Amino acid sequence: MKKLILILALLISLNGFGQTVLTSGSTVLRSGTTVLYTWQAESSAIFAAMGTTPPYARKVLIDNLVKGLKDDGVWTLLDFFYILAAHAENSSLLNWINPGTFDATNVSSTAFEVDRGYTGDGAADYLNSNYNPNTDGINLSLNSASFGCYIRTNVAEDKYDIGVLDGGDSYIISRWSNDIVYTRINDNNSLNIANIDSRGFWISNRTGANIRNLYKNSISVISEVRGSTGVPNDDMYILAGNVGGAVLFSTKQIAAAFAGGGMTQTNVDNMTDRLETFMDAIGAGVISEMMWLILLLIPNIRRKEEEFKIAA
Repeated sequence: MKKLILILALLISLNGFGQTVLTSGSTVLRSGTTVLYTWQAESSAIFAAMGTTPPYARKVLIDNLVKGLKDDGVWTLLDFFYILAAHAENSSLLNWINPGTFDATNVSSTAFEVDRGYTGDGAADYLNSNYNPNTDGINLSLNSASFGCYIRTNVAEDKYDIGVLDGGDSYIISRWSNDIVYTRINDNNSLNIANIDSRGFWISNRTGANIRNLYKNSISVISEVRGSTGVPNDDMYILAGNVGGAVLFSTKQIAAAFAGGGMTQTNVDNMTDRLETFMDAIGAGVISEMMWLILLLIPNIRRKEEEFKIAA
């Protein structure tokens, strides 16, 4: 984006179109009275609702993420979308999809860290989305639903990362103490599979009465045919589960969370890529870090394979 602005400014200068002005309002680049680039309307609404106005560079990152999700067709699937890893605490709980509606609430002074998100204390801290999937669902419905969270820390604990359990259950437990990940989405039967790293972008997804998947970093780690039983009728919590009250409080650090309608694999791929690009830009990304770790381990894995072959 910065390269584009510089190129446009140079062209304007060479062609004598008038003075180029960078502004911090809705207009990003202007030549005389001609607007060359403007923020997305959704981005402007986000900026206006933030308690602390983000610096120009952060506005560009936000606008790129918003525009990317719109271009990908993901934006219109979402009911709420929080970037908890914000530049300021008073700007971190906004529902980007519709600021002022389903904004999250910080319960019990959950610890916030700039550009990283919220970390639970395992005892009382959590975030309330103020979003009841049963009564507030816009895109989310019984047989078309998705929700998820971006987790920055690797912790094995018997705690909910995000969830609500009432009627049909919807939750993600990214790493139980037995190194298993569990999820439900509008049903009463858990998907589960071995997992030893809770970090990454987790998406629980339902695209039909009997079609549900759990994605980690855009990869479908498990799918199973299980029927939907109901849409939970209570607020969805982050860093805890809601069973008519908060239970099993997580100690993980969560940088983003969302809920909305069912997604295709392409939707999941695009949302993961767009979100990771944003997280990498603010220094909060863990997916790229995890991939580097895997690449570093590959030589050791291959060496062990060779040693096994020789020993055999």
